[in-house]
Amino acid sequence: MKKYKALIYGFETDFGLDILNKFKKHFTFSYVINSHKKLSDMNMQKLIVNTENLEYTANRDILKNYDKFFNKHFIKFHRMIVSRGINLKNLHEIKNEFSIYLHFFYNIISKKKINTIILQSLPHQGPDYIIYILAKHFKIKIIMFYQTLFPNKYFIIKDLKDFGKFKLINKNKDKETKKYSFEKIINSEIERYKDMRNALYISNNEKSIRKLKLGHKIKKPIKDFLVKTKVIYRRDYYKEYQKNLSDVTYKKDINKLLKKKFVYFPLHDQPELTTSTLGGIYEDQVYALEKLRNIIDEKLNIIVKDHQYQGYFQRDDLFFQRIKKIRNLYILPTIYPSQDLIKKCYFCSTIVGTSGWEALLKKKKSLIFGSAWYEKIDGCISFDDQLNKKSFNTLLNKKFNKKAFVKSFSNMINNTFEGVIAQHYLYLVGNIDKEKNAENITNQVIKELKNYNL
Repeated sequence: MKKYKALIYGFETDFGLDILNKFKKHFTFSYVINSHKKLSDMNMQKLIVNTENLEYTANRDILKNYDKFFNKHFIKFHRMIVSRGINLKNLHEIKNEFSIYLHFFYNIISKKKINTIILQSLPHQGPDYIIYILAKHFKIKIIMFYQTLFPNKYFIIKDLKDFGKFKLINKNKDKETKKYSFEKIINSEIERYKDMRNALYISNNEKSIRKLKLGHKIKKPIKDFLVKTKVIYRRDYYKEYQKNLSDVTYKKDINKLLKKKFVYFPLHDQPELTTSTLGGIYEDQVYALEKLRNIIDEKLNIIVKDHQYQGYFQRDDLFFQRIKKIRNLYILPTIYPSQDLIKKCYFCSTIVGTSGWEALLKKKKSLIFGSAWYEKIDGCISFDDQLNKKSFNTLLNKKFNKKAFVKSFSNMINNTFEGVIAQHYLYLVGNIDKEKNAENITNQVIKELKNYNL
């Protein structure tokens, strides 16, 4: 009899299904949430969007502890649930959703005697976060995955607070460290960056092709005509965002501006996992910019660039009003090359973005506000309220140390596992034996569960 009675969340694609089929040899699938009709107890879209259709009964233990759950977790849940964008309900309805999810999943975990939970990703949609906090409440083993930017490498996470704070692995430490040098790391990242650019180019072309389909060609002009003639009213939020962004974008000589000392702060595309889960309170990126302004020299400019794929969501009027209140902050056009800004900046700051990692590769300091996978690599500075101008400047002026960088990089890599969890990272590995990949992941998960300390 299989000892692992599992709740599974994710693995949406056929690639993910291959992994689940391997899991099934070792786990009893007590409850599965994804889009596979033959291997799902709950459709993920229905779970996230149609909460009103969930059948549940109020649970006494939840009622008894509800205030503790709410006070500790509701704000985090709310940050994650905004990923629904235009489908977002009002605050009071989101409180109701929070309660429904708690009762719903508490009952499932209890009745089905679930003792293992596997999430394909870190929780970032809302319901998966409720599953996570209930796993901690019940002291159930939970496995979460995070695919890295390095080919065929991923992390297994058991607690969100541990993300990025990877333990020093002593086994073969000296041997592993010798595999790397600063130059080798730089060269491999240049190749990865080329692969990423090619993958994005292909992906954007596919999106363009979809837009050219006959249905889109017919519907869009009709919709635009009806809006223009005021037969129907539809507020153009994206147009408002574009105007707000244009109003604050720097329109003078950019080259002259960049000759002055500056810190580069690229904004994250929102909503996304990196800010809603790993950003914490700094999912509010303007708050991070306000904090940044407070610990750097008054004459040091802050150069900001919004993400090229950012839409109007989380970029309303008051967002820009707050931005304009920050002294010596300048917003550049989204098309301005980030690599040039990283190269020219004094240091880079971000919530958890890869720009911070790219700055480290250029021997620049990175100041992060959230939990980043590279936060323990030498040269990265994690913001906390103990930092002041004096202590921060001391950290900034510390000379770049190649040896310390490579050692900390090696430790980070030694905390990864071999394999691909998410299909959209396949471009980093090219051809892959999917069955062998699924087998390796399954074996690694089983090993981690056997060594799991609650």
